[in-house]
Amino acid sequence: MDVIERIARRPVFIDTAPFIYLIERHPRYHPIIRPVFESLSVGSFAGATSVLTLLEVLVQPLRNGRADLAREYRSILTESSGLRLMPVTADVAELI
Repeated sequence: MDVIERIARRPVFIDTAPFIYLIERHPRYHPIIRPVFESLSVGSFAGATSVLTLLEVLVQPLRNGRADLAREYRSILTESSGLRLMPVTADVAELI
């Protein structure tokens, strides 16, 4: 059973690093993470991330004047099929 089959049963939270590996095509991790995002885009599983991820991925591109990279991150995080961008509220922060 591969990783996609194991995670397909429930929504999966995706932290910041996989988005960076995908967008910036990290030489080691991009080949590993790309199939996960491809499966997400075709509905093999539901994904979620938080607005904190958006904040984290935008810091360096904006600091370095890379508006193009910032746009790409925004697009992936806000417009991707199968990915929900979650707000961080006090109630969410207290979930165990």
